[in-house]
Amino acid sequence: MRGGEARQGTATEPVAHRTNGHDGVRANGRTWRTDPVSRVELRLDAAVENLPLLRLVAGDLAMRRDHDIDTISDVQMAVDEAAAALLDVIVGADTLCCRFEAGPDVVRVSLEAWSAAAVGPDQNSLGWRLLTALVDSVRVSVTAAAGGGHRVCVEFARTPAGSEAP
Repeated sequence: MRGGEARQGTATEPVAHRTNGHDGVRANGRTWRTDPVSRVELRLDAAVENLPLLRLVAGDLAMRRDHDIDTISDVQMAVDEAAAALLDVIVGADTLCCRFEAGPDVVRVSLEAWSAAAVGPDQNSLGWRLLTALVDSVRVSVTAAAGGGHRVCVEFARTPAGSEAP
């Protein structure tokens, strides 16, 4: 390489651009996402045996966004309680869908399943009271489907200590 020449394909400084709709930084021939929000969606069998997987994903996403240990633990327990409450009421469902969104200021989780019955989780149960104590906001919806059955959804958000609730 001669003096003053840069090799082809080697970045000397990062260049900002967009990838898949998200801002990114291109350096050394690679694009690195700089979007501060991580999103994950899981579809799995609606079975209690899968709750540890949901806890693991929730905790990992909160940890990667630098949430404090209390927030991480609260999100993991909240996912466990919300999923257990949903599994108690769904009838004839074989799939549970869980969406996670973790940013620096909030972790949002949505769990949903289709059910033959138009019933939401028991909001007077001990598990539900624990869930509402662990998170900043909880919402339940039961929606009738055009082809029959019902979509049962539990959504919650948790902000770290010192942040404003969503």
